[in-house]
Amino acid sequence: MMKILCLFLWSAFICAAPVKVVTTLPVLKSITEEIGGKLVSVQSLAEPTQDAHFVQPKPTFMKKVRHAQLFIEVGMDLELWAQKVVDSAGNPKVQQAQAGRVMASAGVEPLEVPAVLSREYGDIHPYGNPHIWLDPVRVKKMAENIALALGNIDPKHEESYEKNLKAFKEKIDKELVVWEKKAKAIKDKQILTYHRSWSYFAKRFGFDVVGYVEVKPGIPPTPRHRDAIIKLVKREKVKTILMELFYDPTAPDYIAKKTGAKVVQVPIDVGAVPEAKDYFSLITYILDKLAS
Repeated sequence: MMKILCLFLWSAFICAAPVKVVTTLPVLKSITEEIGGKLVSVQSLAEPTQDAHFVQPKPTFMKKVRHAQLFIEVGMDLELWAQKVVDSAGNPKVQQAQAGRVMASAGVEPLEVPAVLSREYGDIHPYGNPHIWLDPVRVKKMAENIALALGNIDPKHEESYEKNLKAFKEKIDKELVVWEKKAKAIKDKQILTYHRSWSYFAKRFGFDVVGYVEVKPGIPPTPRHRDAIIKLVKREKVKTILMELFYDPTAPDYIAKKTGAKVVQVPIDVGAVPEAKDYFSLITYILDKLAS
């Protein structure tokens, strides 16, 4: 009798164990936790203060991925380091084309798909601009992809994932009303950005990106380019220079000093600052900083 009881308890424990998920970025962890709730255990690899393009794989990454049931990445060649991690982890469940490998960007309409691929244009992405999570509407499709993957790997709880997905999308729609009111302060404004991270955000919230501090994507500013940008900022009467936390502020600060524009440094991932503890507060924080 005791043996049967132990077997029953062990089976119950196994059935109740959460789905083990590893994501490349904290923002994907946040979205997955919204969809999975207590049914998932999620770890992310990159730090929220890192540039997602240039994360260096660590042995701890492989250890996390080795036991994962799902591995979720943005895709669109953003995390070129991700495949190296998966290959080194030795986990067949999360290899390409397997049920445990999730491209959150699948089916999302991209911006800035290049007509010509050449290194002379800088660090361009063949599938388009990968910073799709900065558009809350496109994030709904990312959440759909995650919910579908969770349901496939854990069909017993598929209904729960669908219910949580519905609630997540409804919350996005509700918050959009608030976000769009905040965005009135920046609507139709001319803004200079450091990198091409902000294309989706700008399109969604209605401001114009007039130029970039970088010479080309991934190429830091030269003195010549910096001086050309100063002329642009003065000519277009740009008041705001928007940049990510992980870039060197030397050139933006210099441009601001010469033009009177203000540098606004913000996170683009969840957890980079205490105020951006989840996806919703991340978008709110960015808009508040810009509006102020």
